Amino acid sequence: MEAQKSGAVVNLGSIAALRYIGKPQIAYNTTKAGIIQFTKATALIYAKKGVRLNTVIPGLIHTPLIGSLAEKYNNGDVEGLIKKRDSSVPMGKMGESHDTAYCIVFLASQCARHITGQKLVVDGGIVGNAAPG
Repeated sequence: MEAQKSGAVVNLGSIAALRYIGKPQIAYNTTKAGIIQFTKATALIYAKKGVRLNTVIPGLIHTPLIGSLAEKYNNGDVEGLIKKRDSSVPMGKMGESHDTAYCIVFLASQCARHITGQKLVVDGGIVGNAAPG
């Protein structure tokens, strides 16, 4: 990318880097926060070289992992966990994987050619909420 003087890197963060989400995942939260800062710093280093770096920060996403999360945190009640997670999102529903993917595609595209060092939060409003859901 540096040699061709263009390119885009999109890193993946988590809302856990921005606020406590009710689970003691200190190493995970710290690592995701580090990704955000790494992206900002590296974006400034490579900006004049035509390489852009940004971070997409998903919130609660409805994926096949819901089953294992239900086992771990909700006594195996998948539907109950989905309802609980949906209710903690101000927009009323968890995101889908394509919600995150569209943001990644946007930031990697020429439509975002003047965006670098930023974080794009895709969480249905969770981070803007006053308290963990």
